[in-house]
Amino acid sequence: MLKLNNKLIILLYLLCLTNCTDKGLSDIDTDLSYVYLLYSGSSLLDKESSAYTSNIVLVYNWEGIPVKRYALDHSVISIHIRNNMLWCIGENHKYLYKYVLSL
Repeated sequence: MLKLNNKLIILLYLLCLTNCTDKGLSDIDTDLSYVYLLYSGSSLLDKESSAYTSNIVLVYNWEGIPVKRYALDHSVISIHIRNNMLWCIGENHKYLYKYVLSL
């Protein structure tokens, strides 16, 4: 479970300044070095859009600086980082995907 701390609050504030949060930020996870965001680019207010699923994972360091952008080969609804592996739940809840990260 994600615990909010001062660094995360600062990062989320920086994301608000860059207009990221109103355009489909649907999941977040962290490790000691980075923050990982599942980003659809669609408005959460648009019920017809696929704002809750995406194949884009944005990676930021704890200073809020973008580090990497991943385009996954599947659309997912949830992400989890563990030991340099990205675990994702598929949009239909039937599949678990695993990706090796290279940062």
